[in-house]
Amino acid sequence: MQKWNEIRDEDSLKEFMERVSFFHDSCIKEMHYLSGAYVNENMDMYPVNDRRILRVIIQRQYEEDSMIEMEFQRLKYLKLFPADEHYTCEILGSNIILKEDRVIWSDCEDKTDLEDGDTGTLVCASKLRWRPISGCMGEKEFLKDVDINHILDMLNWNNSAEIQAEGRRLAEHINCLSIFMQPMGERYNKNIWENCALILSGKKDALLEPYLPELLDWIRDLNWPGAMIILERLKRFRNYEWLSCTMKEKIKIAYVLNAEQWLDNLFELFTQEELKGYLEDEYCQRLYEEYLNDTNPEKEEKYSLEECKKEWELT
Repeated sequence: MQKWNEIRDEDSLKEFMERVSFFHDSCIKEMHYLSGAYVNENMDMYPVNDRRILRVIIQRQYEEDSMIEMEFQRLKYLKLFPADEHYTCEILGSNIILKEDRVIWSDCEDKTDLEDGDTGTLVCASKLRWRPISGCMGEKEFLKDVDINHILDMLNWNNSAEIQAEGRRLAEHINCLSIFMQPMGERYNKNIWENCALILSGKKDALLEPYLPELLDWIRDLNWPGAMIILERLKRFRNYEWLSCTMKEKIKIAYVLNAEQWLDNLFELFTQEELKGYLEDEYCQRLYEEYLNDTNPEKEEKYSLEECKKEWELT
């Protein structure tokens, strides 16, 4: 899961707006509001809006950060005047005002308020944070009716096996997989990694392709929860060209870091004969030979780490 970025001051606001080009050539794809109020199974009402969270998904015509999620916390008000199907709704520029007790976002760069007859969106909340979302472009809904936090809560290893299994079942429809990539928050961390790995292991190659760098990072340490599950899933990955390109970069990084355990785990994927054919680069073959030399005492020829770094011009 990508890390949340808090908008705390003018510097973080400026960095955010410049990174998303002031939302130029963007559109609001979807929204989800969570009030906090509810009626339980006994028909008792909890009539308090103690959450007031508005999540907004933006998609952009840019290769980098092409989709982002904004989370407005402690919502104060929302003014929504959407353009109908007779007009286009692209955002050409936007405006964010940061005040002491609130942040105001408008998808009209020259407006800080909206009146009847206007077209646009204006959000006022106590706080704003955002994160990039990868692998979820297109019309398919990202924000589902089932609260993703509810699913993640169910994946906690302290829950019963039945609750964890139900959480995995609910996660089957989620195809934006960044939320399951080794989350490291206060609430969701290693306590859900095993179940996240099980969820990912059931996904098709096409969905996993954008997340290969994160999956290869996961097998740095096979003692990490879910690491063995991810390793076995990578062994079943059949887009060898895609996998080999990502592996080459990770192998380089692992050598620079002298991460021997990670290298051992990466080279375990070389057991797939089909994958070897895509790793034809001299340095990859040489590294694999060195790996065999290190693991097979009968091998006489050895290549040093320094030789490999020199070959890559990394020293």
